[in-house]
Amino acid sequence: MIDPRGLNVKDWCDLTALDLGQLVTVPTLLSEHDWQRWAISVSSSTKISQFHPPDPRHFGDWREWAMRFIQAVPL
Repeated sequence: MIDPRGLNVKDWCDLTALDLGQLVTVPTLLSEHDWQRWAISVSSSTKISQFHPPDPRHFGDWREWAMRFIQAVPL
């Protein structure tokens, strides 16, 4: 998985979509302000939700959520 440190949210989502593409179809993040909507979409997919990723609604900072996400979802 892609370490979010040093990246902006759009770049991280684009790179992560490539990694997750083997499991699910990942939408494109169009606006950095919609990161939680993007994260909910990805996290709620059947093949990702089985790993119990963190709920992005509980995070104000996308990087904090992303770090927890990459710990939960093994790729």
